Amino acid sequence: MMIEWISTHPRMTLGGLLLLLLAVAIWHAARLRRRQANGPSSGFQRLALVAQLTDNAVITADVHQRITWTNDAFSQITGHAARDALGRRLSELLRNERADATTWPRLCSALTSGQSMRAQLLSRRHDGADLWLDLNAHPLRDTAGRLCGFVCIATDITERRQAQIDLRIAALAFDSLDAIAITDAAQVILKINPAFTRITGYTAEEACGKVTGQLLRSGVQDGAFYAAMWQALRRDRHWQGEIWNRRKNGQLFSEWLSITAVTDEHDKVTNFVAVFADITAKKRADELVHRMAFEDPLTELPNRRLLLDRLELALANSARLQRHVAVLFIDLDRFKALNDSLGHDRGDRLLVEVARQLRRSVRESDTVARLGGDEFVVVLSSLSESAARAAQEAEAVACSVRTAIDRPFDLGGATWQCTPSIGIALGFGHDSTIEDLLKRADDAMYEAKRAAREAQHDVQPAAPHEGAPQAPQAY
Repeated sequence: MMIEWISTHPRMTLGGLLLLLLAVAIWHAARLRRRQANGPSSGFQRLALVAQLTDNAVITADVHQRITWTNDAFSQITGHAARDALGRRLSELLRNERADATTWPRLCSALTSGQSMRAQLLSRRHDGADLWLDLNAHPLRDTAGRLCGFVCIATDITERRQAQIDLRIAALAFDSLDAIAITDAAQVILKINPAFTRITGYTAEEACGKVTGQLLRSGVQDGAFYAAMWQALRRDRHWQGEIWNRRKNGQLFSEWLSITAVTDEHDKVTNFVAVFADITAKKRADELVHRMAFEDPLTELPNRRLLLDRLELALANSARLQRHVAVLFIDLDRFKALNDSLGHDRGDRLLVEVARQLRRSVRESDTVARLGGDEFVVVLSSLSESAARAAQEAEAVACSVRTAIDRPFDLGGATWQCTPSIGIALGFGHDSTIEDLLKRADDAMYEAKRAAREAQHDVQPAAPHEGAPQAPQAY
């Protein structure tokens, strides 16, 4: 009796058609083996042998969808031995609990009704691993048109599916807000994403074929910086950090850059993938927050909060280096009179000018801060080991400050003669505290203000240390 297949899938390829014919031949041979004692004909044997050589899984099943035969490729793909598969239903053997809930019911329904179906379904291997199959299922009928069984041809598309997923993910990532540039091993740009153009101003036509360092280098980082970066890339195959680059229009911008080296099977670098984000606005925002938190908005000097941090650091260094520190507390005489007579605008202008003069009067390592109103504080670090010598050094700075401030200031149409009152307190390492230093300097300033309404400097030493003066000195 001849077996014929019907309802072939309209998109069946030539290879699929051949496999289907081979599967039918195998099914036919199996029937003949049951009917003929001398075995199947040599023609069917040859067809069965060819089916065994295919890389696709071939499965035959009876009308109850129970497996009656599989080829070797079925075991290689699924991990199920043929002897374990025979007699089991397809859905029982291959169904994955994480698969689409509608796929297997549709497949079973089609087979039950004697229809063909092609589907990509999530299956599982014998070890439980996910397995994606491209399954073609077709009914088998005898010459009378009765349903005799089914033949299924399955192709392992797990790697293809994963590749498609990876490509979709890569496509989404490539369209991200971060700029991406892919180069060859010589750092020649091969491909960029739209964010690269948005951030740098260079189109794909302008960027591709150019060396990254020649296209974007800002000149801010020196050769040592880039040498260290490439050394890390050669060693770790990855580098990230903050860097300055230059847009097409010449504007500098700050970016957070991550570079990853892509290697072949011999660990030879074939490409570099650079991903960066423009952090210029973030840096400006961070700087603004920092200024608001730590700077006086009028004079741009450190405020009280930052002063306390700097003073704490100065005392820690004093203990480590065994050197004195000094605090100068400065108050402007008759400042209230200036505000009352000439207005607060000119008062603010005087404060700005005084702050500028104070910066010029001290070392870069020293700190000038504004506490509020007309009160300023100068922290002098790393003075002499000797208390007497440190007092002399602090008094010398106070003299420079008085000279810079004790003069007429042009306040825009009005001139104001400014005079300061200055108090000095010495500190030494852990013998002093921040509160103690500021209080003694403040007390010395008020003592000077009471003694005279012009530049008067009283020195209050720290606790006795290596001949430190025992009482305030006025001069």
